[in-house]
Amino acid sequence: MSKDLMPTDYFKNLKSKILNEVLSLEDELGSNAPILYNLKGKNSYLTPNNYFEDNLLKIKSFKARPTRVLYFKVASIAAMLLVLVTAFWHVTNSTLPETSLAENEILDYYIGNDEDIDSDILLEISENYEPDFDIELANVSDEELDIYIESILDDLNINDFATIDY
Repeated sequence: MSKDLMPTDYFKNLKSKILNEVLSLEDELGSNAPILYNLKGKNSYLTPNNYFEDNLLKIKSFKARPTRVLYFKVASIAAMLLVLVTAFWHVTNSTLPETSLAENEILDYYIGNDEDIDSDILLEISENYEPDFDIELANVSDEELDIYIESILDDLNINDFATIDY
């Protein structure tokens, strides 16, 4: 703030202005709260005679009742472990990829890798396999069946049958 904006004799009159404000607040307190105004200069924190000595005797003579010990600490630890195990189980089950393969995928593997597979395993699989015939063949014409059979025969090679042991 520059000196040009400050009134002349500002600091000379400042002390008297502050003192007048404080005195006016004191007068206002006397008119608004007379009981509080009359307490000025008096000790309002009075205690009865021998108050602290009597209380000390009461405290020393007090007999503690037997208390029941609650095992909240053990119960809280058990609950926390249960929550952690459940959370771990839930997270691992939801994030692991599904390990089971569909029957069709297994059969496709066996068909594609027939040289790696023992014939006894194939025999066991073929005995347990029950094909799913959901398609009604009554609605399929003879021409469509012939085309389908020809496409299968075209895919087969005669050399594939040469390695089959009877």
